[in-house]
Amino acid sequence: MRIPAAAFACVLGFSGAALAAGPEKPVPEGAADADLACLARNVYHEARGEPTAGMVAVGQVVMNRARGGRTPCQVVAERRGRRCQFSWACGGPSAIREPDAWQRSMAVAASLLAATAPPDTTGGATFFSLCRISSGSVPGRVLTARIGSHCFFRSLLDTHAGGEAPLARVRAVRGLARLAKILAARRAR
Repeated sequence: MRIPAAAFACVLGFSGAALAAGPEKPVPEGAADADLACLARNVYHEARGEPTAGMVAVGQVVMNRARGGRTPCQVVAERRGRRCQFSWACGGPSAIREPDAWQRSMAVAASLLAATAPPDTTGGATFFSLCRISSGSVPGRVLTARIGSHCFFRSLLDTHAGGEAPLARVRAVRGLARLAKILAARRAR
């Protein structure tokens, strides 16, 4: 499968007739067609109404989760009990009804799977939700970015964001929680 260079230019925020009129770029080597399709479907179903930056950010969450040795398809298909990590994935493949959004989703997915993927604008996020639902606050998670209509989060214990888990922060939060309980008990006396 080949993605036009103009699509890559759009995803990466470039403009310019020379790049847009350039030759087509192949899908990056090592990016299996299945991973491309899974990532593109997730971007399409979760962010097709977003600007390109929002689509890239949603795709980046999948890539951040995949850093633990899983493929994008494994991440998209992941379940916690009976719940899917991505709501659209519970019902199996869904129809693609917006061809332009699908083409943008494919271009975003191809760029994220490329060896020279765009930088992570989510701050290492491994979760996201609509800001109107989460209002930027989710217990046990740190807000890392707001892009488009989505809020992006990382777990306090998350190691995907470039190394070690922020244990000092976790200990501090646990210490504050204990202190709050002690103070509440004293006030209740």
